[in-house]
Amino acid sequence: MGRMRNLEIFIIGIVLLVIGLNLLYFKHEIVIGLPDTKIGLTSNDCPKNNARHTCDEECHHHYDKTLNYTFVAQELRRVFTLKTDRGDHLASQQDFALVLGNQRAKKGFLTIGISSIRRNKLQNGWEYLVKSVQSIVSTTSDEQKKETTLVVFLADFDEDYKTRASAVLYQKFKQYFDSGFMLVVQANRAFYPKMTGLKRNFNDKPDRVTWRSKQNVDFSFLFGFSKNISQYYLMLEDDVECADRFPDAIKAYISQLAQKQKPWVNLDFSELGFIGKLFKSKDIEKLGIYLMLFYQEQPVDWLIRFFKHSMVQRDTYFRKPSLFQHMGTVSSLRGLKNSLKDKFFLKDANAVHNPKAKLLKTTMTIVKPANSLEKLYAEAEIFWALPPKSGDYILIEFETPLKLGGVYVQTARDPKNKVDYLHNGILEASQLYEDGKCSKFVQIVTVSYKRRHFLAVNLLTNQKVDFFTKCIKLTVTSTQNNWLAIRQFSVIGVPYR
Repeated sequence: MGRMRNLEIFIIGIVLLVIGLNLLYFKHEIVIGLPDTKIGLTSNDCPKNNARHTCDEECHHHYDKTLNYTFVAQELRRVFTLKTDRGDHLASQQDFALVLGNQRAKKGFLTIGISSIRRNKLQNGWEYLVKSVQSIVSTTSDEQKKETTLVVFLADFDEDYKTRASAVLYQKFKQYFDSGFMLVVQANRAFYPKMTGLKRNFNDKPDRVTWRSKQNVDFSFLFGFSKNISQYYLMLEDDVECADRFPDAIKAYISQLAQKQKPWVNLDFSELGFIGKLFKSKDIEKLGIYLMLFYQEQPVDWLIRFFKHSMVQRDTYFRKPSLFQHMGTVSSLRGLKNSLKDKFFLKDANAVHNPKAKLLKTTMTIVKPANSLEKLYAEAEIFWALPPKSGDYILIEFETPLKLGGVYVQTARDPKNKVDYLHNGILEASQLYEDGKCSKFVQIVTVSYKRRHFLAVNLLTNQKVDFFTKCIKLTVTSTQNNWLAIRQFSVIGVPYR
């Protein structure tokens, strides 16, 4: 018995020794961080004979620092230290970042952050930015502006461009700078880590690696500047169109999740890139540090995904209809075009997603109750039916007539599935509703084998559906041997009022 006791003590001692060594190693790793990565300018990075970019003491202050968590946190706090007596005002150490505008003393509801650099293929480079700011201004009411702050970060390294862009913004939006609704900020060049010779993860070209790495640092700076301005922080890109009265829609969605007791770190108000991403302001300093630590590893939208998981948000909360649309085609990465559009966007403030249905009907045989049409429409489960015959259909009758803005249908259980998709069919909308029935259906689009994985229909300019409808109908036009799975059936529109 005594020997067994001694053996247990010996084993426990060995385990504790191993744990202790691991903790020491872990602590050592945190302190050392990434020894090959320098933050700030190296002597080679500092331009010579340039009055605007001199390699002064500030530059050399950064040179010998290694990029680790402790240093990054201290560096962000050094640049963005707040006064202890007036927490809502920026200390003198931060004043250099504020170029235009009056900071409000009272904390607001929403800070909107936009990071912008010159678009080289545009005449002046700031055309998209000006249009985006104008969209924000025109889609927010005077009352909404009182509790919203727009922070534009001119992140280009070209000082002359930033001076001219600032002048254009001030000339066009002077009243909003004076009121505190709009701020323009710039960063000291010494804030940036090295931007050349970075790791080429994913085999990206060096210029792309530099571009996406700088984006991470840009956003980190913007987070640090904006962390105490409002309760929530919304990230937009500098080429967006906004839905009318979007701050009210954001408030409503936050309240909706609170009623359902859904904790969250990030909410999505667009399906694209880093557009329409909402965070709690109390979290964005941590996010800024996270982006700085891994700035050269991955694009920002991928890092956000890992940050969410680290903060224990597994689900994605995407508000439909989207509130923001990507409008540009010229990317900030030289030579790249980007024509992506958000299929769930509708500008009208009264737009709804999957409005209340009076009737959900299908002639297909469901595999099991959990895969019903009702579950599909509520975005809870995949619709799954036995092999459909020609003439089988799905009918959705709305409680209120709807002016369609878009319909999005995804068939098959997943994008790579080559079995349970719809081979052939048509999507229709009814023009008449008499005696409790929909009639006079108008064909909107044809579904074919080539479009088996998804069907995206933008009806905004489609003259075929320039009317309010009570019903939409998806009809199978050829018998198929495979089962049919539909994993998404989204309807966007504006109810009749």
